[in-house]
Amino acid sequence: MNIDTKNLTITTAYQQLTARDFSAHELAAAYLKQIEEKNPELNAYLEVFDDVFEQAKEADRCIAAKENLTPLTGIPIALKDNMLLNGKRASAASKMLEIYRASYDATAVRKLKEIGLSSTARCVAFRLDTDARAVATALRLWCKREVVNVVVSDA
Repeated sequence: MNIDTKNLTITTAYQQLTARDFSAHELAAAYLKQIEEKNPELNAYLEVFDDVFEQAKEADRCIAAKENLTPLTGIPIALKDNMLLNGKRASAASKMLEIYRASYDATAVRKLKEIGLSSTARCVAFRLDTDARAVATALRLWCKREVVNVVVSDA
């Protein structure tokens, strides 16, 4: 399957995942392929987590069973390297901290996990675009326990 990752938003990816147009495993594989191809030049990803496909398998199970679905179920996301994710390295791209492993989740990470975070990788930078606004809006609404069917314009 050929997934157009360049033009895919969180909203449309979630819609296509739940419509079963592609699986979370296929989506993760598409993003990992992009990382593999482009990261040698960009050097934006510091680490790709080894449990990406395990997380995708669990997301696919939830989608098939229509249980525990959240706005981020099955959506691969890279976290900025200064956000603590329990058990993962958090070096803030610093040589001094390169061996540090987080012993807990940062509050933002914990709240993202509550709405289905599938963390894929650690990255140096985070681009504030439509998808970032969608995540922020979904997180804000979820924390208030309001409706989380976030629709963000692609314009």
